[in-house]
Amino acid sequence: MRIYLDEEKLHYDIFELVRTFVPREEICFSGEEDLNLAIEYKNRKASLYKEDKKVELSVPYIEEEKLQRRAFKRAVLKLLEGYYKKTSPWGILTGIRPVKIVQELMDQKKDREEILERLTKEYSLSKEKADLLYTIACRQRPYLYPIKEDSYSLYINIPFCPTRCDYCSFPTILYKKRDYRKDYIKTLLREMEAMGKVLKDKKLETVYIGGGTPTSLEKEDLTVLLEGVKEDFGLPVEWTVEAGREDTLSQEVFFLLKEKGVTRISLNPQSFHDKTLKKIGRVQNNDRLIRLYEEAKEIGFDCINMDFILGLPGEGMEDLEYNLHKIKELMPENLTIHTLSVKRGSKFMERQENLGGERDLIGDMLERVHRFIAESPYEPYYLYRQKQILGNHENVGYALPGKENLYNMYMMEERQTVIGLGMTSNSKILYPNENRIENYRNYKNLRDYQNKIDEIIEKKSRLIKGV
Repeated sequence: MRIYLDEEKLHYDIFELVRTFVPREEICFSGEEDLNLAIEYKNRKASLYKEDKKVELSVPYIEEEKLQRRAFKRAVLKLLEGYYKKTSPWGILTGIRPVKIVQELMDQKKDREEILERLTKEYSLSKEKADLLYTIACRQRPYLYPIKEDSYSLYINIPFCPTRCDYCSFPTILYKKRDYRKDYIKTLLREMEAMGKVLKDKKLETVYIGGGTPTSLEKEDLTVLLEGVKEDFGLPVEWTVEAGREDTLSQEVFFLLKEKGVTRISLNPQSFHDKTLKKIGRVQNNDRLIRLYEEAKEIGFDCINMDFILGLPGEGMEDLEYNLHKIKELMPENLTIHTLSVKRGSKFMERQENLGGERDLIGDMLERVHRFIAESPYEPYYLYRQKQILGNHENVGYALPGKENLYNMYMMEERQTVIGLGMTSNSKILYPNENRIENYRNYKNLRDYQNKIDEIIEKKSRLIKGV
């Protein structure tokens, strides 16, 4: 699709909005010839062309810039919905964190009716998505407020995996090809020790060790890492370790995690169908995964998350029903339902995986999940969206009452400082008195992370100190 747009500030939003309707087409901005879509910000007009057809909408003048831009996006949305004969459940929203909009409106003391009206009218959300956002915001509110200025959370990235799943777009290192794990841990411990000194006057609240696959570390290195967290930062209130790969787990690993103070683990089936796992290149024995889940419960883990992905190649409604049946049998305390996102860097993207059938089904799948949740004790507690997500939908975390994951809420709503440690990790440093967040991302490749660790420590220390 070729687009003419005379306002550079709108490029990103319009690109993402158009992509929700034509996910497999190339989208480019060009001059005023051979166009599909023309947006004249200065003349307040938007026009959609297709062969000999032209539909034009005029946008009224609005003095406030951000409201004017939203009005333009609504006009473009209306044109696209009319032409392609389908609606966009998330309206004009293209960002990752839509719950933040509701939190900000709540900060302004807006009531439920006004918030829902603004979501459906100003942002063109469907009633169902608006209700979902409001429900989640209410669920989060007691955990997020008042903002704890003297506390922080840690994210620690372990970028290693034994194999790479086809949907994965993270900068993962396959250690079976060449083993960098011990050298990485040495560098990571240097960063941890330095950051522990900088943060010594603040209180650690949550730790999330993710990746990659943290449990792919050798027992000795995993032990050193866990002990390093306690030595450098203290014991957190909540401590999560992603234990998503069945082929890296054992009772011995669970006992180690429990002994060192880990309170929550994430076992991630993605699907309980062997045929699907084979298609996506995931090595997993589902029978053993279920046995491991039961063993983790017996060892004393009373908060276990399971991740599932909707829209995986070849899966239909019957496959979803089977996965929901297994969830009901196991009843993990946390359940995260992802909608497949085909990202740059994944094998799906490289081979241009054809997911047309899955894209057509995804709305029905999500509706079935919503009915399942309504009949269960689970309640939604956090939500985020991604680029290239099937059907322009969302990822939702559900929890049994009292089992919400604090880190997920802090991270997604950006209501607490989160310090990222390790290759490619991102730090979000909150300055609540200034209503400001500073982001700092560590280098995305192992060589730069290790060679420039002193630079990383210096820059991040200055940001934390606010100098």
